[in-house]
Amino acid sequence: RFPGSLYGSYQLRKDGPRTVTGSYAYSHSFYSDTLDYLNTLVHAPTVSVSHLGKLGDRPLFTMFSSSYVHVSVEEQFYYQSFPQTLRWIYSWVDWQRLMLSEKIAYTDYKDQGLTPDSTSREGISNAVNVTNTFYFNDKKDLSLGVGYEFKAEDTKGSNYVRNIHQVNTDFNFPLRHEWTGFVGFRYKNSDYPETTLSIPRQDEEYLVNTYVMVPVGKNTNFKLFLDYLNNDSNDPAYNYVNLSGGASIITSF
Repeated sequence: RFPGSLYGSYQLRKDGPRTVTGSYAYSHSFYSDTLDYLNTLVHAPTVSVSHLGKLGDRPLFTMFSSSYVHVSVEEQFYYQSFPQTLRWIYSWVDWQRLMLSEKIAYTDYKDQGLTPDSTSREGISNAVNVTNTFYFNDKKDLSLGVGYEFKAEDTKGSNYVRNIHQVNTDFNFPLRHEWTGFVGFRYKNSDYPETTLSIPRQDEEYLVNTYVMVPVGKNTNFKLFLDYLNNDSNDPAYNYVNLSGGASIITSF
């Protein structure tokens, strides 16, 4: 598999504490000739409106973003989604930051399956996330984040109606020569309360991801990463383990 991505943003307007930004994200996954039917392209333009205000004597950041996501497989439309996100960021003290967000999305799939009442993945999802980050030095490159998210997916097909509970932690730390490190852990539990399958499916997903960021220029970083993902389901068809690693160049201008 040969993955790649590109992201760009542009400030469209700034009026005092209010900023309007447009962005575009592109990603692809290309496979070997024997698996080229899995080749995937993703296009995702976004418009965001943010406002920097105050709650008491502390800054309160509010942002609303509206996105469109288009996914194609083997150059054919696969699905489209319309995520709408509202986010607040607030700090009671300098060494702490609280982020609260809600994301609602409608997703439309090309294929609804042979029996749409049970196999269609089309529908609305709603995710609420709260994350608390604690900083342990003035540069804020030594920090610990703890978060929880609940997501409900209400699809037309009963086999894809699910409730997701997710907890995650991440630890950022400085290394020598301005290098930085990251270690993260995520646990996700998914249950399917309306499934028509003979096995009442429930998934438990464990993710550990690490990386080291190395500055190689004023606006460029070299990243080495290693990820381990284990999806443990009571339906053996959905059990898998994925170990991936690699390197990337990240630049901004």
